[in-house]
Amino acid sequence: MLSWIKLKRSDHPLEDPEEAKRVVDEMLAAEPFYALGQISAYLDNVKTAEHLTPMRAMEIADSLDRAARKAQRRLNYEYVSQGRPLTRFQRNRIWSTAYDYWMQLAEGYRHCLTSFEVGALGSLALKPHLPKLIGRTARARAQQIKWALLRYDAIDVRIWEDLARLYTLAEAGGFHTNQVQLYRAGNQDSSVQREVLRALMLSVSAPDGLLPLQIEVTDRLVTLCTREFQMLSKNSKELLFCFDLGTGQPPTRMSTSTRITPGTRFFGASRACQDILLPLMTTLSQGRTVPKEVNLGIHPTAALVMQTAQHLARHWSLEPPRRGAVRKKRLEKVSVVHGFDEVVANAGGLFLDYPFVSNDESWTVENEGGGGLGMFVTRPHGSWLRAGALIAVRRDERVTWSVGIVRRVTSDADGNHLAGVEIISDSGTAVTILPVAPNKSTEATPQGEICALLSRSEGGSPTEAVLLLRPSVRRSGVELEMRAFDRSYRLKPSKVLMHGEDYEVVRCKLAK
Repeated sequence: MLSWIKLKRSDHPLEDPEEAKRVVDEMLAAEPFYALGQISAYLDNVKTAEHLTPMRAMEIADSLDRAARKAQRRLNYEYVSQGRPLTRFQRNRIWSTAYDYWMQLAEGYRHCLTSFEVGALGSLALKPHLPKLIGRTARARAQQIKWALLRYDAIDVRIWEDLARLYTLAEAGGFHTNQVQLYRAGNQDSSVQREVLRALMLSVSAPDGLLPLQIEVTDRLVTLCTREFQMLSKNSKELLFCFDLGTGQPPTRMSTSTRITPGTRFFGASRACQDILLPLMTTLSQGRTVPKEVNLGIHPTAALVMQTAQHLARHWSLEPPRRGAVRKKRLEKVSVVHGFDEVVANAGGLFLDYPFVSNDESWTVENEGGGGLGMFVTRPHGSWLRAGALIAVRRDERVTWSVGIVRRVTSDADGNHLAGVEIISDSGTAVTILPVAPNKSTEATPQGEICALLSRSEGGSPTEAVLLLRPSVRRSGVELEMRAFDRSYRLKPSKVLMHGEDYEVVRCKLAK
């Protein structure tokens, strides 16, 4: 008699539990790009499937979440590790696949929460799972933020709006600080507040000045520190940042101009520096290995983890880092090239002789001071930009090119970039670096490598040279010779001043 009220079967491909298990097993064995692409499609179907109950929607999202773990970790490693250089196509493919997955996962869980908020049929079954659902959604949003930062993209404002709504929902339910096991793996409790703080603290840690691998390390250090972070509705001198739940605007550091509203929440590192970062830096300074909680397969060096921890300690402190020199406004069009080959060819004056076709871009200098330039880069230029990138800059139609290092990158919603550049040399000269006694183990060719001898600063020693080299040249472990100006000089590298993926700036002692 009551058969007419029975729910219709959903048209989601994974409605049947046996079929869902088969698909999940298949995804676990598939290659990462295929696996994440298919999982993202199934998650998208969660939002559009007809007659899918809220509880079954959560179960499907959960199974796909678990199935994606191996694939997303693999792509994450490929993107941030410095082991294998990636082409622009490979880098974009990894980024878009990973970012789309985290977006679809967040929206899949968010769809379940929305069903509960609007009182959809069957949604009351979700009530005991709300802390876990909101926590997982917030974690997926935090991963979206991390992946945007890895490419120095602007963070979609809708992510901040959703985090504000998620926290408001948990706060209204009185469970925003309740401990909950988000995932069985890892056996670590969390809470909605911790997951939201993870996203907020990552954003306010000045990631625009970090290398992609350092951004990954920062994400892991922030995760380690979440239990020490605080978030309150009342201001405190130790809580240096704020986030407005009412507007959903990005989090900012507190200042005298900060507008306080009933929805303002104050947050900060609290005791994280003292209880976690300082002991970690002490451990690293004693020559010990990187803790497994920070490593997790990405293998950062102890020096890189130390630099990253020091960076976080500075930006989480009561006194934020201040600019060393006053910047003066200046509007000027400049030409820019990037990458080791192009920088050496242009800074070294090899316009005609070097077999290379330059692909320069036009940027705008907005301010300068203390050897640094603030640059505005209009889309589509600068798609390769990242902290630590090597560039050469030609100003005012000069013949010479200055050599610079990109120190920080931010982007706006239109895809334009703001870049902070440190000029390390006003000019350079092309020189040949070759091994004194070549052997099979060296990567330095007997014919030599074209590198750049950078101009000396005032007071520089005539018995020293600063060279822009490929990393493989110095790592060859053999004695090197520099040929320049019809003379030969023996080189004894004394200090690596700067380094990046495709270059090293090395101070060497000279001997004829």
